[in-house]
This record gives sequence, structure tokens and C-alpha cells, in this order.
Amino acid sequence: MKKHLIPLLLALAVCAGLLGVPAFAASSDFTIEAGVLTKYNGPGGDVVIPNSVTEIGESAFYGCISLTSVTIPDSVTEIGEAAFLGCTGLTSVTIPDSVTEIGEYAFGGCKGLTSVAIPSGVTEIGDCAFQFCTNLTSIDIPKSVTEIGANAFLGCDNLSEIAIPNSVTEIGVAAFRDCTSLISIAIPDTVAVVERFAFDGTPWYERLTEESGDFVIAGNVLLAYQGNAAEVSIPDGVTAIAGNAFRGFDSLTRVTIPKGVTTIGNGAFQGCASLTDIVIPDTVTTVGISLIDYTHAFTGTPWIERRMEEPGDFVVAGKVLLAYKGDSAEVTIPDGVSTIGGMVFSRWFWAHSSDSIDVTRVTIPNSVTKIGDWAFQYCENLTSVTIPDSVTKIGDYAFQFCENLTSITIPDSVTKIGDYAFQLCENLTSVTILGSATRIGDAFYNCDNLTIHCYEGSRAERYAIANDIPYVAQPKPKAEPPVPIAAIVIAAVVIAGGVVVVVLKKKKRTAPAPTGGNVPPQAPPAQRPPVQVPPAPQPPAAPPQQSTTAPNFCPNCGQKLDPDAKFCPNCGKSLIK
Repeated sequence: MKKHLIPLLLALAVCAGLLGVPAFAASSDFTIEAGVLTKYNGPGGDVVIPNSVTEIGESAFYGCISLTSVTIPDSVTEIGEAAFLGCTGLTSVTIPDSVTEIGEYAFGGCKGLTSVAIPSGVTEIGDCAFQFCTNLTSIDIPKSVTEIGANAFLGCDNLSEIAIPNSVTEIGVAAFRDCTSLISIAIPDTVAVVERFAFDGTPWYERLTEESGDFVIAGNVLLAYQGNAAEVSIPDGVTAIAGNAFRGFDSLTRVTIPKGVTTIGNGAFQGCASLTDIVIPDTVTTVGISLIDYTHAFTGTPWIERRMEEPGDFVVAGKVLLAYKGDSAEVTIPDGVSTIGGMVFSRWFWAHSSDSIDVTRVTIPNSVTKIGDWAFQYCENLTSVTIPDSVTKIGDYAFQFCENLTSITIPDSVTKIGDYAFQLCENLTSVTILGSATRIGDAFYNCDNLTIHCYEGSRAERYAIANDIPYVAQPKPKAEPPVPIAAIVIAAVVIAGGVVVVVLKKKKRTAPAPTGGNVPPQAPPAQRPPVQVPPAPQPPAAPPQQSTTAPNFCPNCGQKLDPDAKFCPNCGKSLIK
């Protein structure tokens, strides 16, 4: 019987393969560390990832050309950078709703994919995520997505139409470039950023430019200017100027940008050699910049050259700080600035006649919500910077090569820490991440002496584990319960009663004695029961003395602490002796 059983099982296995039933991979096919699938070692084919995996790590399946399909379990929350890059035989992928992040190059070059459904928890499609998926004909983008990265669908030449949901606010450089079959795109009014070359090489964009007049507009975005006037007023209703929109118009001398515009893309006015006057409203909060070709929105215009030579330490456009040109090592950014723009403190980028200055200390006001890409790059002597809790985003490479920065606290308002934001900060020993940032790029790459302080179960803790960075995690403190409304009302009534009694006592006076004649005997006053006056509220007791092993209050800011706290959740001060 046993002799006949083995051939039977082999036959069943062959049939299963012919019928396309996924074969469960052996555990030895996967290298899994702390829930992160770091490497697939199997033969390919139809692969089912184990339920023990919570994250598909960087380059986990890179170049596995024999992989034909992959089923990702509900336990996975993140698909890392280049996870399936170059898997040319991959024709089917099931991405569960548990996934919230699809990294850069995740499915780049997967030429066999014909359709992909992005789950509803994903907020950002990473740079180059699906570039050169040449057989991709349809892509379902959910309403949770807010950003489509640079080159995300570059060269997907069989993609014929795309519906961009009204949750999307940003479309990156060359996002749909050379999608040669793309004839239909719906751009909602919510899109506030469209970078250079986003739709170049698509039939949709070619038709749109042919049918438009001086202004090529899609949604609320001015994609291009096709006129020849020397003075131009951009139409009301436009909220964003795309990258390269006016690039190379030599005859343009003056541009008026209407209130309501929030974004000016990189290269928007690049090479406008006669442009001396630009009216920029204070609604502008983003100005594009690129380190790839060292350009910005105003490169090569007389307007920016004049602004750089005018008196003053700062060049501000709208609410964007473009450049610092002062001579002080300690800098206070002006109140009212909402964005610290790209390369603000770089003298080789923002050419200026003054000598280079090494910034050592920067004070950021509460008006700032975004620290742009490369903002403090190469500030090698920067030792102190405080990020206020108004900041929500720290850009790519923002503090790269800040070699003398030793510690930093990232407040819980920050939801995104960009790629390589603190790369090669060699002396950075302590980073406190107080919140649960939804995305942390490879922010602390080459920070070899770093310890991360964070909360248990946070994205920061998972990042530390995945990248083998020492960390200290503690439970997130529970919020103080609100005072019941009934208690507030009772307290108010008691206090009001006490005030009435005090007022009545003050009004009571002794009757004046007669000035002459016999004084009639006075009847004794009627005895009244004593009025019960509530005792005055006592001031709170002074906090107990700090314990050397389990402090109850932060010695730096006075914040009440849990008995086992290792750092202050308010100011980030380490409590470890």
C-alpha cells in the first residue's frame, strides 16, 4: 500500500501545479527576523507568505524572476523598498487591506503584472513603485491615497486610463510619464502639487494642450502656459502651478499669482531671463526644488537674483523660507513662516556674495508645519535644533550630514519622517520619537551610535527592530480622564453659595446709637443657627521629591511621569541615570 501511496501523492502534486493551486513554501525558504521577511530563498513559482510576517523587508524578493504569484497575509502592514523589484515573471499579487505602505521601487519592472488593487489603508504610493510594469492595464487607487510618488507609473505603456481619487493632493515628478496608451485621466480639485513631466508622453496631455488656450489647466492646477504676453495674470481659481509651467519664456517680465495658490512647482519659472517682478500671495506654502539638477522654481530669473542681493537675512516667498543669507551662526526663523524650504542653509545652492557661515543653532517658530527636503543638509556644526509640535512633516535628507547633532526630539505631531532625513549624523546618540509617525523612511541610515526612545507598539519601535537599532520603549502614558460635568456644576454651586454668604456678611451693619435722651434697652438679637460656610479650596500639595530610581515628575519640565518612565513624554529628557 505504501509503495502505491508515494506515486499517488506525486501525481496529486503535479495536478495541483497544473491547476494553479499555490504551493505552500517551506519555512526554510524565508529568512524572517522579528516579523520582518528579509530574504526569500525559495525556488519561486506560486508563493504564500507565512502569517508570522508583519513586514516584507527591503529587496526581500529582488530579482526573483521565477516568482509567478504571491499571496500576502493579513498580518503584513508594510511592503518595503524594492521588495519585488525585477520579478519579471510575477503575474499576480494579492495585497491585503492590512498593508498601509508600499515602498519605493516595490514592484518596479514587474512586467508580467496586468492589474493591481491597492488596499484602502495605503496613503502613499512610493517613488517608482510600479515603474516599467509594461503590461499593467488597470490600477485601482483607493480614496486613502494622498500622494503619488515620482516615477510611480513611469513607462506603464499599456495603462489606458486612471481615476485619481479626491484624496490625492500631490503627484510627483514624471509620475505617469511615457504611459503611451493613457488617454483618460481625471484630476480632482484636491490636487495641490503636480511636479515636472508628470504627464509628458501621454496622449491625454497632448490632446489637452491642443484643446486649451493660453493656460493649460486640469482640475485647479495650471499645467502649462502657452501664450506670449510679457505680463501675465494667472486666472483666479488656480490653486497650484505645476513644475515647468512657464519654463523658458524669455519675454515674460511680470507674473501676478492670485490668492489661493498654495504651490509653485520646481522649474515653474526656470530660465525666464526677463522676469523681474513676481507677485506671490501669502497662501503659497510650497516652492519646488530639486537636488538632482540643482534647480528650483525661480532658477535663472532676475527676480531671485535681486532678492538674494537685497538687505536682510532671509528670502521669503509667500510663507516659504527660500534662503538664509545672514552671517549669524545662531538663527531664529521668522514667525509666520510655515515651510522651511529645500536647501535653505546651503550657500553653494543659493549663491550669495557673503562668506559661508556654519550654523550652530536654529530656533523654529510654532508657525512652521513642514521642514523641507535637504533643509539643513551639510550643516556640519549644527548642535541644537528644537522641532515644535506644529511640525507634521520632516522632508527627505533634511538633516543629512549634520555631524555634530547629538540628540533630537521629534514631537507627536510629526506623521512623516522622510528618507535619509538624519543619514550620517555620526554623533547622533539619542532620538526621542514621541508620536506614532505613520511613515519613517530609512531616516537614520548610518547613524551608528544611535539609541531610539519611543513608545511600545509604535512605528518607531518597529523601525528600530527592523533596522537593528538599539531602542528604549515604554508604555504610552494614559490620558488624564476628563472631569465629569456634574462635578463641575456642583463645584460651581458650592463656590457661588460661599460668595453669597460673604457678600451678606459684608452688608450687615450695627444700627447707629441715638444722639440724645435715654437709650431704650435693646432686645437681644434672635438666635439663628450658624451658617455652614464651605472651607476655602486648598492649594495642591507640592510634588514629592524626585526618586533616584523612579521619578514621579520630570526634573526638566515638571511633567507627571509613570513610575517606570525612561524618558519624559513632554520634553523628551532621558531619565536613565
